[in-house]
Amino acid sequence: MFHAASIGLDSATVGLALACAGVTGILGAAVAERTSSWLGLGVVVASADFFTGAG
Repeated sequence: MFHAASIGLDSATVGLALACAGVTGILGAAVAERTSSWLGLGVVVASADFFTGAG
């Protein structure tokens, strides 16, 4: 409701944004274990924090 009321997005645009967030969450969960074993847990946690803020 915040998006629709404050910046004038219609319901389809808000739904599309939420659907994209859901898909990227599933993709992130799918590669999390392999990435953390490859790069190390600390690097993955710091990167996830950075990218979450950037998005």
